[in-house]
Amino acid sequence: MAKKPKLRMTNADYVAIAVSPALIMALVGSLVFFLIEVLYVGQYQARLIYVFSLFVFATVLIGRISIEMGVERAALFAMPLGIAMFMVLAKFVPHTSPYSHLRCSPWCGGARTS
Repeated sequence: MAKKPKLRMTNADYVAIAVSPALIMALVGSLVFFLIEVLYVGQYQARLIYVFSLFVFATVLIGRISIEMGVERAALFAMPLGIAMFMVLAKFVPHTSPYSHLRCSPWCGGARTS
């Protein structure tokens, strides 16, 4: 059986590879910014928008790493990102729950009084 010739990538393929993550970032980012605008009530809205824009950027690129290099490699990036986002949310988003005493107060700037 004859081998099929390997297809070469064209310029349009390279443009699609470069533009598609940006479009996904714009789509997910607009949803996140809308949800922050509607649901967040607090004094740190600008900081949250900044941090979540970096989070969306990182998660889309980690998803790209997962597709290209495998889930094992992407997990090495996803775990620290998840821990960092947990600490940011614990610092900037007030919430009352039975587990409020488990906040990351030593890492997030000391004890909270709320």
